[in-house]
Amino acid sequence: MILYKPETLTHLKFFPEFCIHLNDLAENFCGRPYTDMWRAYPSVTGQAVGCVTNAGGYVDAYSHGTTLSDADVADVVRHAFATNGLPQDPSGIYMVVASVDVGESSGFGVSYCGWHGRTEWEGSMHHFGFLGWPERAPTSCAPNGVGPNGTVGADAAASHFVGLLSDIVTDPDFGAWFDKLGLEMADKCVWTYGTTYTAPNGSRANVRLGSRDYLLQQLWVPSKNRGSCALHP
Repeated sequence: MILYKPETLTHLKFFPEFCIHLNDLAENFCGRPYTDMWRAYPSVTGQAVGCVTNAGGYVDAYSHGTTLSDADVADVVRHAFATNGLPQDPSGIYMVVASVDVGESSGFGVSYCGWHGRTEWEGSMHHFGFLGWPERAPTSCAPNGVGPNGTVGADAAASHFVGLLSDIVTDPDFGAWFDKLGLEMADKCVWTYGTTYTAPNGSRANVRLGSRDYLLQQLWVPSKNRGSCALHP
């Protein structure tokens, strides 16, 4: 994961919050009913999609300023390789998570809250995602307000994060799974949560991973009868 932010965190407490959430997600993500939905998307050879683990992070202190273009986001990933901030792994997923003071000029908060792409480096293709901080565009990207962990941005970011991962692992090169409208696994179910329960702080939640409750978006599970949005296979 690449944290795109200022050098200091004096006024930006959301990153510690998000890192706690992300670490908890990573530690309790694999082998759960939520990620088991990925197995409904086997490769052309019949191999089921596996799972992901958090392999570490890197801080990029505004190498491309506070307004990023799509090309800038890809270059942030390449910058991490060039400075040996992160190792190159064609099987990895590099998530660029921007702080609240960073904008993305192609439509963050208007047409998307996150997106994914790929970039070439030294002859290999690498997959990455971009996640803008939800509190920069709360109406569009954090409409549920305070989440089950007592935050606005970090709770919303957790749902966007797993949605991005789901789209990347099931359609990494934009030639695997998407519907006739171009919608990927998570796109088809964005802002839907299925059956929810009340978390200890009074907010809605629908998934418990480890010691935390989350409100995670549903994912599309295909079937012979078309498919549906769900929280488990």
